[in-house]
Amino acid sequence: MPPAVDALVLAAGRSRRFGSDKRRAQLDDGTPMLLATVRRYLEVFDRVIVTLRAEGDAALATTLQREGDVRTVFSMRAAEGMGGSLADGVQAVRPGAAIAVALADMPWVRPSTLARLRAEAAVLPAGDWIVLPRLQDRDGHPVLFGPALREALGACRGDRGARAVIDHAERVRRIPTDDAGVLQDADDPETLARRTSD
Repeated sequence: MPPAVDALVLAAGRSRRFGSDKRRAQLDDGTPMLLATVRRYLEVFDRVIVTLRAEGDAALATTLQREGDVRTVFSMRAAEGMGGSLADGVQAVRPGAAIAVALADMPWVRPSTLARLRAEAAVLPAGDWIVLPRLQDRDGHPVLFGPALREALGACRGDRGARAVIDHAERVRRIPTDDAGVLQDADDPETLARRTSD
């Protein structure tokens, strides 16, 4: 039986380059960015875990939990960088589940792309595999990690997130895609404006 997959959405950053809380920035249909991302992952994955800031995000957590099987984690290590948030979030993943690590500011990944990544992971044997999308010679998101990599993800620190885990993995399957959403994030309002006006 293929492993269960929990999607882990990293949303505890400070949005410094954006200039305001980009998690609440509205897409062209009026949906806040983080909410759109969570809904997208709920379409494909068994459960969504969202890392939030340890202070000031209680109301946001309540909103997200109304969407379905969504768990929220208040990251105490978010100030360390993406790696700290990732390490905190991994603790909420179910034992034996694979982990799809996603970023809160990338709501444009197609559901069909997520489903394909999950299907590719489902045929792999248990272990320390990684599956990720690749567009025009660039690795994208989300990145799916086999259950055996949970401990390594829980040891992440700093701003590189899981990059060190990917760089040292022996089994990485890169899935070619034409889905521009695997590379599109919203680091600043101009980028969001261009994306929502397409």
